[in-house]
Amino acid sequence: MKRIVVIIMAVVAASFMPATASAQFNISNALNALFGGSKKTEQQVEQKSPYQLIAEAAPTSRDIVGVWTYDSADAEYLGSNQLANLAISQVKGVALSKLESYGITKGSFKVQIRRNGTGTITMGDKTLSGNYDYNPTTGAILFTGKVNGVSLSCNGFLKMKGGKLVVMVDADDAISAFKQAYPEYANHQLIQTLGGVLASFSDIYGAIYLTR
Repeated sequence: MKRIVVIIMAVVAASFMPATASAQFNISNALNALFGGSKKTEQQVEQKSPYQLIAEAAPTSRDIVGVWTYDSADAEYLGSNQLANLAISQVKGVALSKLESYGITKGSFKVQIRRNGTGTITMGDKTLSGNYDYNPTTGAILFTGKVNGVSLSCNGFLKMKGGKLVVMVDADDAISAFKQAYPEYANHQLIQTLGGVLASFSDIYGAIYLTR
């Protein structure tokens, strides 16, 4: 079970984590003004927010039921800080190699989603079970379960993209859950570095792509 939890964390973290991330992101406050902040000019065309686009792409409750297989991972930023967008885009190229180093490759694990609000992640002979509460109107989903006897929860979103189910997990929630379940790793360099990134930017999600 521990290996499965570590794998989930690796998918969330490795999708956007360079070793030097915390140092790079510490300049965000200084550069935020340079990228214009959140003000809009009268000439700018009003665009749909990332959350509106997720809601439009959200699958029905019936559509998500079944067995899904891991395909790939990515990172998505739903905020408006251009520095965050730039930084994440720069590190996406290293995501695949990082994930492969953790043994996370296409087809390496399966996710079963049941109609009754329960689900199971299976990798080899190891399984991790939990519950979910899904709102198909907004695409919002809440994952709950127990690891090492600790009750954990993570917020996220579901959407369909190119025929794949995209499970978006709030990176901040995922790190918090991991530290609660495995406090002995709270001071690990990866966890500390990721914490530094999330302290600078919110609305970062690890995106797990699943196929039938």
